[in-house]
Amino acid sequence: MRKKRFIVTVSLFVILFSITEALAQTRIRFARGRTSTSVRGTLGSIGERDFILRASAGQYLSANVSSSGGCIKFSTVETAQAFRTDNGDNWLKLMNMCRRSASFTMTVSIR
Repeated sequence: MRKKRFIVTVSLFVILFSITEALAQTRIRFARGRTSTSVRGTLGSIGERDFILRASAGQYLSANVSSSGGCIKFSTVETAQAFRTDNGDNWLKLMNMCRRSASFTMTVSIR
């Protein structure tokens, strides 16, 4: 009975952690006068994080991510992404493709 209760408790914690990480989002802000910035972080096993940044329509956004073991990728399953922005909020999604936590550095530029 104790073993079953322990397994249920651990399973609930894993589910709650996964949900919290899946809903995680971070706003990217550029320092005054700057057109690029870097963001560092860690994603848990098979975790995701959304990054949001405000831009004017038609600006060119480019982003690159590097990570330990090459685990972290954009939602396009690439380590680089570039596109013309929409007016207002624009989204970048990072995903951990590995079954272990991984640290990353993402560099975002806009012009």
